[in-house]
Amino acid sequence: MLDPRFKAASALLFDSEPSMRQNTRSALLNLGFGEVIACSDLYQFTALASSGEFDLILAETIAAGAGVSQIVQEIRSHNIGPDPFINVILFLWNSEPNVVGEIINAGADDLITRPMSRTQIFSRLKRLVMARKPFVV
Repeated sequence: MLDPRFKAASALLFDSEPSMRQNTRSALLNLGFGEVIACSDLYQFTALASSGEFDLILAETIAAGAGVSQIVQEIRSHNIGPDPFINVILFLWNSEPNVVGEIINAGADDLITRPMSRTQIFSRLKRLVMARKPFVV
């Protein structure tokens, strides 16, 4: 599934679970991403999101509770990070309507419920690249 369009792209991945983090990182590298920075600590994730110039942010929501949603809101408000329009995909285990609503309202571009496959990641990324949602600023 190597896609040459992703070669120059960099991704920031937050997941506190080591095996899930490694599997997702491997999937992104196998899809053709040039660089994938993975972290397991919310503070490190916040620092990297604030200072790094990434093309994509992926984050697990369960471990950090509302922390990830807050960080996404800060990115979208241009309070942290250089680009408020960066692509953001969040992973969740709990798909109850109130949880999904909170994450969507935070500003995520897409949600993927866990467990997930490499095919799911690729199809979601392809959809983000081909049909980017418009923003109201």
